Amino acid sequence: MSLISDIRKLKGDDITMGILGFLGVVAPGFLTIYHFHPELIEKYDALKIIIFSASLTVPVLFLNSMIVVISSPGKLSHRDSLIQSALGTVIVLYGALFWAYVVKRSFFSMLCYVAFAELAYLIFVRHVERAELNKSSKAEEPTN
Repeated sequence: MSLISDIRKLKGDDITMGILGFLGVVAPGFLTIYHFHPELIEKYDALKIIIFSASLTVPVLFLNSMIVVISSPGKLSHRDSLIQSALGTVIVLYGALFWAYVVKRSFFSMLCYVAFAELAYLIFVRHVERAELNKSSKAEEPTN
């Protein structure tokens, strides 16, 4: 097996998950490091930067995964819950980075924004879940 034949065997879903994984785990951490401490990019090699970037974003991904699993137990497949939590992570972290860049805030302020955005994400997911539950309960009621 060569690398090229392995790449040719990839499906669209695999490529999408890889891009989403990169955008949800590595890229926000890298941009955070670059925004607050750009000298670290020059100081460390690529593997250390990737690990450091992931270590900044994986706690948010884990928290979003817990929110998704708790709010819809057994309704989503493993892949769908991972996609939903990664998209939540992308929205929260890129929003926090954009806010920190535009308003010129510190790293601590950005973390406070992330905490607030995670709380808003939790409320949003719970609201959507309740709306779906109400819609399904109304659909099941017999009409006389």
